[in-house]
Amino acid sequence: MPHLKALAKLDHSDKMWFSKFLAAFFALALPVYAASGFVSREGTAFKLNGEKFYATGSNNYYLMFAQNSDIDSLFADAKSIGLKYIRVWAWYEYQGDYNWFQNYTNGQQVFNDDVNSGLGRLDYVLVSAKRYGIKLIFVLTGNWSAFGGIDKYNQWTNATYHSDFYTKSAPKTLFKNYISHVLNRKNSISGVQYKTDSTIMAWELANEPRCVGSNSAALPYGRDPACTTHTLYNWVSEISSYIKKIDSNHLVAVGDEGFLNSTAPPAGVVSTWNDVWNGDSGLDFEAFLNIKTIDFGTFHSYMDGWHNPGEIPNDQYFNAVYSNNTVNWIKEHARIGKKVGKPVILEEYGTTDKTARTQLMSTWNKAVEDYGVAASGYWMIASNFYGSLYPDYDGCTIYANSTDVYQQVGLLLML
Repeated sequence: MPHLKALAKLDHSDKMWFSKFLAAFFALALPVYAASGFVSREGTAFKLNGEKFYATGSNNYYLMFAQNSDIDSLFADAKSIGLKYIRVWAWYEYQGDYNWFQNYTNGQQVFNDDVNSGLGRLDYVLVSAKRYGIKLIFVLTGNWSAFGGIDKYNQWTNATYHSDFYTKSAPKTLFKNYISHVLNRKNSISGVQYKTDSTIMAWELANEPRCVGSNSAALPYGRDPACTTHTLYNWVSEISSYIKKIDSNHLVAVGDEGFLNSTAPPAGVVSTWNDVWNGDSGLDFEAFLNIKTIDFGTFHSYMDGWHNPGEIPNDQYFNAVYSNNTVNWIKEHARIGKKVGKPVILEEYGTTDKTARTQLMSTWNKAVEDYGVAASGYWMIASNFYGSLYPDYDGCTIYANSTDVYQQVGLLLML
């Protein structure tokens, strides 16, 4: 792996040359390396075709409703900057939109396999990703209300609390039915079943599951006081085991934010929400990682948002504090990964501070490398979408043509 400090020492002309070199290198070399074989794990590293697989990637949620040319555009951009995987939403419950993957009506669960409006959109995502040599992490549901997710299952089954999804048989049965339908799906273009498609790197149970969702306090679907780390631990054990019984080819992870269950925050992490580290969220990163049917750990980092209001002034001191928090957050999860003996991914991170973005993300990418994190994926990559660039709605989007993209994205490579 080249050391990221070397990039910071390049002047503008050198950076332009280096960017062109990387683009040419990946255009020629990456598809052969990344497109074949299942990703596996060995110790704290990933492996592909018998070699260590140092994976730098990103996230994208709109591919499931993008047109084919825009899907191609995103993967072409990802390839051009050396990304090896994209984490993709693989759920879309019916909410009155043109696109939807499943619904529950008149007491029946209904799957939409249409190639234009339904699960067939993922067929093309898989085919295009393979063409460009990109692996995919498919996330099977989401904690927040966008595109349906957990509380749509709760609505369908007349649940009371958000965490009923983790404990009640009715929503769990619907979720398992959906998982089975997706994993056993045969791609309408390639003819390959999803569970035997090596383009998929891993399945994740949910994006950012917690005891609370979008309705953090109000009922229905607010917090159940009885929801604890045991609630989500038992659910993770049950659902990951269910996936492994259907699909023994792919890795499985939680998709959680990596919140801890500890009596104190990690060393060097200050002024954060308590539930980032005290288990109140229902998450226990280390306990999840110790589950036999979980192959790698996932953690996110948005320290600029996970802080107690008023404790950190919103100035350069703020950047210094939350950047240092991020470095120590990375260090702690790498430590736990080594303790358990499994890989860990910093699978979501970023900043809305575009002025300081290059400096901040270069610092975090160096920490990923220095502490031996197996992979990283910034939030988020976007490209063309129906005639123009997909908007930067949350302020964290990094496009392939962004200034200093290689320093911001961070590249874990074997050269």
